[in-house]
Amino acid sequence: MDRESVGARIKALRKTRGVTGKNLAERTGLSAAAVSKFENGLLRPTENFIEAVIDALDLPSFEAYALRELSTFVNSQFAMWTLSQKQVATNQVTVGLREKNSKTIRFFCNQIIPGLLQSEDYMEFVFRSLVQPGKENFNRLIKSRLKRQNILNSKRTSLTFVIGEGALRTCFGSRGVLRDQLKRLIKIIDTCPSTEIRVLPWERVLSRFILDSFIIYDERTVNIEVLKGELDLWTEEDVAFYIDTMNHLVSASLSPSASEDFIKRVIRDLDQEGEL
Repeated sequence: MDRESVGARIKALRKTRGVTGKNLAERTGLSAAAVSKFENGLLRPTENFIEAVIDALDLPSFEAYALRELSTFVNSQFAMWTLSQKQVATNQVTVGLREKNSKTIRFFCNQIIPGLLQSEDYMEFVFRSLVQPGKENFNRLIKSRLKRQNILNSKRTSLTFVIGEGALRTCFGSRGVLRDQLKRLIKIIDTCPSTEIRVLPWERVLSRFILDSFIIYDERTVNIEVLKGELDLWTEEDVAFYIDTMNHLVSASLSPSASEDFIKRVIRDLDQEGEL
């Protein structure tokens, strides 16, 4: 995928609406030559140009979102974060929009509980350990992530989480924080029918090496998040590899009911350790 993909998509959207290149140029305030270069991949599509096209063609929200997403993937495969509170807050909004526009989302997390499943105390510790300190308090970040968690009850979106045992046993903040987090996972399993949580125990034998956590959106894009940035994969080959990997992880993991029993066992282990 390259800038020609964005240009071809804009040309197709324009033609389906009976708009000529000259008319689009007039509506966007650009020259016909500039529009032609954008459409033919000779110029990299800028954010301003994409927004101008969306307005000029009066694109509905779903087509506007798809065009913005396509442009983002072309312009930047890897996005660096400053880890400022402002940028983290912006990321929460961006990710929330991506989740809202997806019908199926599949997560693999090996060392940390995914944000959509985090308890308030757990996510506060995560934010405080990662985000640069500032005058703003963390309430806005927490509220934004809690708002995103409404998707767990959505009938429109199906979510699958495969969580490595390490994420269930790694204490962030305190054992009490982890215990409450694990209890929240059990509650989600019991009350959110569109959300499937599966545990991957350490003892399970895998046929391939899994290095990073990842998220698959609608089996068309893959997001890999690291401490100071994120990588988006969108080529057919890359996405197919991660779909196959996720299918393998799902087959190797415990069923949701067995996962609930496993989580309860981890809680009992925490309780016994606390008595020592």
